Amino acid sequence: MATRRYSLNPETRMDQITDAVGVATVTASIELTVDWTALITTDTLSSAQAKAQVQMALEKIESYLESEIAKLNLPG
Repeated sequence: MATRRYSLNPETRMDQITDAVGVATVTASIELTVDWTALITTDTLSSAQAKAQVQMALEKIESYLESEIAKLNLPG
């Protein structure tokens, strides 16, 4: 599976998300890197368990952003 990098900009449609193999390099304003190999081999998870772990991590990120967004002092 290897490391996957998912890149998108806020205006990106679902079918325009970049899904690339390899280390993270900044190509968009929003990026997420998932090391699937580490989840499966190092953490000894099945593919389904790895997917569930990533989904839980995304939920944590979403909660974090919701709680921290007010602190960012963004314009508008």
